[in-house]
Amino acid sequence: MISVIKQEFGHDLSSYHYVSFAELWVNDPLPDEILPMRRILGDIFVECEVGDGLPLGFLYQGNEAYTTRKQSDSTLKLTKYKILTPEETQGVIDEDFCYQIVDTEVKPTTQAVVNALYGIE
Repeated sequence: MISVIKQEFGHDLSSYHYVSFAELWVNDPLPDEILPMRRILGDIFVECEVGDGLPLGFLYQGNEAYTTRKQSDSTLKLTKYKILTPEETQGVIDEDFCYQIVDTEVKPTTQAVVNALYGIE
């Protein structure tokens, strides 16, 4: 995931921590620092359309998180999130409001890049 993001989008996230889809989906309880990424993953799952890929996981550091995934139109989507602090969500009625989308980049991709991202040989 790190190499695909660097190659396709030019972002070096090699110093970021990684949490996998599997860790987010099945582990309970989760550490507070990665709990918002489970919420993001759930929201992505709900929004997916036929042919979309789910993210393999997230790269995170401090209050930033990134993920990338294949879209049904053969593009690759990189999304940067801001994980909100309790102070930033104070007074918000929706208890699940814990992140914001900061930036989204979409680029055409090849099957070889998708295979590399998802570990398909």
